[in-house]
Amino acid sequence: MSEKDVADFANLGGNLLRIGFNRMPLMHKEPPYEFNEKAFAKLDQILDWCKHYGVKVVIDPHTMPGTERNTSTSPDDEIWHDFKYHDLLNSLWDRIARQYQNRNDVIAGYNLLNEPAARLLPFPDGPADYNTLIRRLVETVRKQDKTTPIIIEPPVGRTVLGLRVNRMQGLTYLEPLLYPNIIYSPHMYEPGSFTHQGVKDFKIGIKYPGRIGLRYWDKEALRKTLAPVVEWQRLHQVPIYIGEFSASRYSGESGEHYLRDLIDLFEEYGWSWTYHAWREAPVWDTEIAGTEKDDRAKSANAPRLQLLRDAFARNRVP
Repeated sequence: MSEKDVADFANLGGNLLRIGFNRMPLMHKEPPYEFNEKAFAKLDQILDWCKHYGVKVVIDPHTMPGTERNTSTSPDDEIWHDFKYHDLLNSLWDRIARQYQNRNDVIAGYNLLNEPAARLLPFPDGPADYNTLIRRLVETVRKQDKTTPIIIEPPVGRTVLGLRVNRMQGLTYLEPLLYPNIIYSPHMYEPGSFTHQGVKDFKIGIKYPGRIGLRYWDKEALRKTLAPVVEWQRLHQVPIYIGEFSASRYSGESGEHYLRDLIDLFEEYGWSWTYHAWREAPVWDTEIAGTEKDDRAKSANAPRLQLLRDAFARNRVP
């Protein structure tokens, strides 16, 4: 990530970047699990760039000891089997909160754990209890930093009966915390066979609106999928932030239609959001107009880039 990336994003009208350290973990994932000072120096640099260009930052470690993949967690990760990894993540957030407690001029929030994947729902006792982990992390952050918003993601997983629970439904398994400035942040990639077409083994060519799997998907289907989030917000009176949503570039015009419908719903509900992702990978790149895997040419007139430009034009200071 460069200063030009931040400047170009600000010129597009964007005002919030969620910075994920998946390729440069803030804590090394192998023993002796030391802090990655190179990564912290990079974060310091990014914060300075973002402050200069008027862009806020969500700090998202994204990966940490006890998680196998750098992109999301897995139900089989060691973090759900051994409290040692809770201790390590806790020490990481203690460091972050101590170091950045006075950077509210640029930091919009601390994203505690990216895409938790529960071993079982409801959570079993022990290291697999996500609520226990989150409560401990929040207490640690608030000892150092009383004001910076803390962002909590709901889990995805399966119930004891084997039923799939998506991230919107996963909110119902969280214990609301009474600390101030807590934000809840589901990711929206439903239906996954559409949003991830062309990624790994997902086939290309699925259209939206249309029948996807056993269901017809359109804006009203998206509204129904988001309904648990709306109800959670009404019940607990908390802010909602959609930390990630997207559709692969290979989805073409269908993807733009899907994204436009989602953004309209987010704005209707008054939620903050960050598109996944800005200049991170070709599959999600808004600046590549082509829809073939080999396309790499960037264009200031790419349809998805214009879609974001139009959406960012709605931004206002809260």
